[in-house]
Amino acid sequence: MSPSLQTSRNNLLIYKVVISSENCYNLIDPPDVHFRRSSQELFLRGPRPSVSLAPSIVVNLSASATCCVPLREELFVCLRNGFIHHISWEGQVRADYSLRLSAVPFAHDQLQSKPDFVTDQDVHVIDAVYAPLVGGYCIVLSDGRAALLTSSDSRFHPNSVLGVWALNMKDATCTDVNHKFRLLTFGCNK
Repeated sequence: MSPSLQTSRNNLLIYKVVISSENCYNLIDPPDVHFRRSSQELFLRGPRPSVSLAPSIVVNLSASATCCVPLREELFVCLRNGFIHHISWEGQVRADYSLRLSAVPFAHDQLQSKPDFVTDQDVHVIDAVYAPLVGGYCIVLSDGRAALLTSSDSRFHPNSVLGVWALNMKDATCTDVNHKFRLLTFGCNK
C-alpha cells in the first residue's frame, strides 16, 4: 500500500515509499568532555532508516474525487459526478467494478424493505470509510443522508451492491467506524 493524494485538478497521485538502508543520522560526541552525553538513554539503539516519498503514478479522473478509501490492493475512490471507482495501486481503473451511485438499490433493511434509488444526479458520496467487520462501506451523501454499502461479493461487484439507509439521517457530514463494538458513527451538522 502507498500513500495517495487527491488534487483539485481531477488527479489522483500515488506515491512510492522509499526506505533507505542507511541510518538517517548519527550523533557524534564532541571532543570536549563537558558536552558529551553521559547517560545511556541518550544513545539511540536500533536502525534509523531514512524514509522518503517519491511520486509514482498520476491517475486522471473524470471528476474531482471527494474521498479515497484504501482497501487491500486497491483504492475505493468516490467522485463528484456520482461514480465510485476501484483503482489499483498501479493506477488502473477497474472499470468492471466501477459503479454509479444512482444504480445502487438502497433499502431500510437488508431483508424485507423495497429498494429505492438515488434519483438526483447531483448527489454524490462526500465521505466513506471501510468497515470490514460490519461488511461494507459507511458512506455519507452530499444531500445529508447516510448508508452502509454492503455486497455479497467480497470484491464489491456492482451487480451485488446494496445500500442500507441509516434511518432518520438528514444532515450527516462525516462517518467513522468503531470496529471493537461494530458501531457505525455519523457526524451531523446540527
